[in-house]
Amino acid sequence: MRNVSQFSVASLNPGERFDAWQDSIGCLFDVSRPQVEADRFFASIDSMILGQAMLARTRSVGQSWHRPAWKIARDGLDHYMIQLYSLGSQVYHGSDEARPMPQAGLLVYDLTRPMGARTSQFENISLIIPRTALAPLLAAPDDHHMRPLSADAPFVQLLRSSIEAMWRHGRTASDRQVRNLFESCIHLTAACLNIETGSAMPRAHEPVSHLVIARRLIEDSIGLPELGADWLIARLGLSRSRVYELFRDLGGVAGYIRERRLATAMHMLTDPVYAASSIAEIARACGFTPSELSRSFRRHYGVSPRGARHRAFGDTAHHEDSQLDRRYEHWIRHLAPA
Repeated sequence: MRNVSQFSVASLNPGERFDAWQDSIGCLFDVSRPQVEADRFFASIDSMILGQAMLARTRSVGQSWHRPAWKIARDGLDHYMIQLYSLGSQVYHGSDEARPMPQAGLLVYDLTRPMGARTSQFENISLIIPRTALAPLLAAPDDHHMRPLSADAPFVQLLRSSIEAMWRHGRTASDRQVRNLFESCIHLTAACLNIETGSAMPRAHEPVSHLVIARRLIEDSIGLPELGADWLIARLGLSRSRVYELFRDLGGVAGYIRERRLATAMHMLTDPVYAASSIAEIARACGFTPSELSRSFRRHYGVSPRGARHRAFGDTAHHEDSQLDRRYEHWIRHLAPA
């Protein structure tokens, strides 16, 4: 049987249930206190490890959900989450307005990006995949945050059915079957995101290959002080206006590079692999001076680099002495490809 976690507040006194839920789900989201009587509040998360991914079924009453920049800085999670609703509904905040989740469709989260939403009483299933497992298969790995996938699309229907089937059968599958399920799931998810070109993807007339190459150049050279528009122009062989046009919808060349440097710094500050690296060393590895990193990081995430590191390494208790099964929180924090 797969590693399975079953978190539920049902055994707690009514007055303790929401506080326990808020503390536990805080590994991912800030949630608001719902407008229901304490004895009517319920929340549960059943989850399991599926190869290098995690599946979780969540049930609760209606409430508001937020993943603010400071939480992203603290937890350093670098995963995608694909979510379907079997009961209830969600309204999420897109770039310009609140939008309802597509009925019987899917919604994609990039957990390195802020989000907000509100739900009715619901039951949903979430597939959580590390970026390092899925991003190499995507044409535009950074363009899927809060992206709705319509149930009218055949590949979306297939992916939804596959997630539901994995939930039903994943617990009893053999190790070999789990590996095959995971590989099939990763490639089906990538195919779905690459084929169903929604509004969050680059415009149809943009040469995606140029944009993909530019992004890879930036990721591979994030610590170079000279990284900028002139550096990209020289390596891409494109005109200045064309390079600017490629990044127009991504905050401009300088804005995009700054965002990727900050994201890299956040990852290094909160990843135990870099625990021995000083903040000054991390700043230089990301193309900043220490003072530049301090100012930009605080402005972007609402917390200092030192504060982000302290929260990431200081918030390690998992309440082993609690009657609640909170192993899923640890799994989310440490989910990564083998």
